[in-house]
Amino acid sequence: MEPRKELQDYVDLLVARSASDIHLVVGSKPIMREKRELVPIIQKEVITGDDTAALFRILCGTSVERDEDVLRESKHLLFGYQHEIEGGRKVNFRITAYMERQHIAIAMRLVQETETTIEELGLPPILKSIMQEPDGLFLITGPSGNGKSTTLTAMISHCNNTMRKHIVTIEDPIEFIYQDKKSIISQREVPIDVETFRSGIDTALRSDADIIMIGEMREIDTMRAAMTAAEVGHLTLSTVSSSGAANTVHRIIDSFPADQQPQIISQLASSLLGVCSIRLLPRITGGLIPVCEVLINTPAVGNLIRENRITSIKTAIQTGREEGMISLEQSLADLVKGGEVALETATVHANDEQELMKYL
Repeated sequence: MEPRKELQDYVDLLVARSASDIHLVVGSKPIMREKRELVPIIQKEVITGDDTAALFRILCGTSVERDEDVLRESKHLLFGYQHEIEGGRKVNFRITAYMERQHIAIAMRLVQETETTIEELGLPPILKSIMQEPDGLFLITGPSGNGKSTTLTAMISHCNNTMRKHIVTIEDPIEFIYQDKKSIISQREVPIDVETFRSGIDTALRSDADIIMIGEMREIDTMRAAMTAAEVGHLTLSTVSSSGAANTVHRIIDSFPADQQPQIISQLASSLLGVCSIRLLPRITGGLIPVCEVLINTPAVGNLIRENRITSIKTAIQTGREEGMISLEQSLADLVKGGEVALETATVHANDEQELMKYL
């Protein structure tokens, strides 16, 4: 195997087929995710441990020694990689390297290349209104690979095109490179520019930031720091890997030890602006389209959070359309009535089929 030529072949094929991911695991042929399905690249040979080790070194580039040390210690590593394809076009990947049966395995995800608007993505227009808020915490949630980072990018781009703000992003890794327009955007990567998400937030608070975007809230220190940033006067955006708006609130609270939860409940009730939960569904005409559930932290919702009545938030979403809220079933019904998504698809993804039918 000539690793540079193989890597070029993998990327060229991924771009040609409009695929999203490449998986390189010892003992298997390279695999692409194409139209949500995993498809082996049958013309390629089975990958060996030497192959993935060589490919890892190429992907790491000049930071290979440091990255090898991190991989040995942590058993996984996230970083960004840019690859040039035919015609001089450059494409960006999010790389996840991890240990699998004592060998290096690699997952490569193609990330957004150009700015996409909230309208082009079919996202709720209330996301534009959120960017005008002076402070508070707004979360984009959903399963992995369902457009959370793309949604955040569209929100930041909207602000960059329309408002004069200082935006600080803290990411692991940086996925989309912004060009300053009306706003100034400072992008910091963990652990290259800042050691941790928490330290990145602390630095942003001293950097005259108007908006802080945190790539993902994974640990309780990051969650606590994000809520504090929102409380002290910053619009704070982040993602959480969870399903459903109400479940997101529950997951954040439940992440903390029991003795800390009363304080976190109070802090979340006052700092949260809302939650947009996203999942991508197959479109009738081809491709994917987002279905969104939106929770807005109205005074009534804030009281439900303070009283830890999280299960009642679903009812608040169903009755809160005038405040900008929309339930999963309402969103699915809108897509079905608009001819975007098949009824069978909507039924499979609905949490409550009877509720879905009520809106059709």
